[in-house]
Amino acid sequence: MNNLEKELIRMKFPNIDVNSVLEILEATGNTRVATEILCGIYQNPKVKKKIEDRGSIFTFISFNKWLDEVKYSYEVEDLKSGYFDKSINLEEISLENWEDYDTGYSSDKVSHSLKTGVMKYRESTMSIERWNKMKEV
Repeated sequence: MNNLEKELIRMKFPNIDVNSVLEILEATGNTRVATEILCGIYQNPKVKKKIEDRGSIFTFISFNKWLDEVKYSYEVEDLKSGYFDKSINLEEISLENWEDYDTGYSSDKVSHSLKTGVMKYRESTMSIERWNKMKEV
């Protein structure tokens, strides 16, 4: 916690032991946000509602002020993955004949994945700083 934040707490709460308040603020994991909330000056950051990154569209779900983190959703095509003998031409493997060739994991096998054509809904998180650097769509 910097000196400006400490002085703000002293001024806002002159009749309270500042060290006790500082201990509580530091326990939150995000002293800046905790201090701003305590002093009544916290404001949620502006967050883009939809962004694009490497050809994928991500949609904002929520913001976690304590972690400075955005939760978002996106769709991704599902993959079917497996392990195959190295002697097999992987281009011959399709979703229809997959079971005939998939041998299960072994250190002498090669892994291979195929797109299934089925889109899956996913959720993830990233920092608000990184999120807001992305192109808005």
